[in-house]
Amino acid sequence: RAGLDGSWRAAASGPATRWSSVGEAGGTVCVRVTAVDVAGNTTMGPVRCVGVRMDDRELAPVGPIRRVRSAGAVDRTITVLDGSGSAIAFEATTRKVGVLFERSPDGGKAWIVVDGVAVRTFDTFGATRSPVWWTRSFPTVDPHVVEVRWTGGHASQSSGHGIRVDAVAS
Repeated sequence: RAGLDGSWRAAASGPATRWSSVGEAGGTVCVRVTAVDVAGNTTMGPVRCVGVRMDDRELAPVGPIRRVRSAGAVDRTITVLDGSGSAIAFEATTRKVGVLFERSPDGGKAWIVVDGVAVRTFDTFGATRSPVWWTRSFPTVDPHVVEVRWTGGHASQSSGHGIRVDAVAS
């Protein structure tokens, strides 16, 4: 099912022993295995929920942004938060959230805000382009809103102030 309160649907039927999240919408996906023996008896396993990452293009940024191609990125795209008021946010009902950034020589500093509270200033400067995750865990499964906001700040070595967001996961 999609999310924690979505409706159930068949993901696989037959003697399948694997299921893939490829093609699933980003967010939280929950699965439950139902086994049927030759006599027709059924047994249901426990519900297991997994996070499916969302590419940056599935999010709705605000303010000045650029969409750029990047060979090493999820689906080969990056959203660059690039000016005052630019931000990207997502909502998830989960125990853990993450944002995949791309560090770069022109990377700036981002504010990470969870449920309306600034929890971290995250520096995306790097001498070379490389992926880096920011993650946060919670004690229980609850709804959360995560925002990445452009600050305009940057490390002294950085040649710019853009925040390169590749994907999010819950």
